[in-house]
Amino acid sequence: GRYSPTDGNPLEQDEAGNDTLEGAEALAVAEEDNGVTYHFIEGDLINDATDVDYYSIDVPSTIPDGATVVVACNGWQLGSGLRGLQVQLYTDDGDALSGSKLETAAAAAELDQFPASAYEGMSKAILKVSASSQAEDVTGTWYRCGFHMVTPLPEADPQ
Repeated sequence: GRYSPTDGNPLEQDEAGNDTLEGAEALAVAEEDNGVTYHFIEGDLINDATDVDYYSIDVPSTIPDGATVVVACNGWQLGSGLRGLQVQLYTDDGDALSGSKLETAAAAAELDQFPASAYEGMSKAILKVSASSQAEDVTGTWYRCGFHMVTPLPEADPQ
């Protein structure tokens, strides 16, 4: 069946090591289904949310025309004390590929339909997760993120 975050996302493995782009922690493919490659992570932003986490995702050698990247991260919405959860995409050389997106009480930090062609010729995509603060009355420091590469499926023949 379909992978679900309620099944438990893979946990961050290198809290100290993934604090830099060079130390980005590799995310494994959780599932490939119907043209979508799914990656998930559950991590923590410690030290009063001053921590930063970087993750790397292998980029296919050939990126299909029209492929997009979708990223969504939640913390606050799911009960974490992180505030201003932020997500941003980078090249494997550290160049920012997207503007950053912030989570609010009502909406995930989401980069939707980002063109995968921006990663053409690269071996890795880099995901950066950070937060601006920690709520004083909520101790949870965790977040959950999904990084998905979506390949358009051929249109069905209308017969």
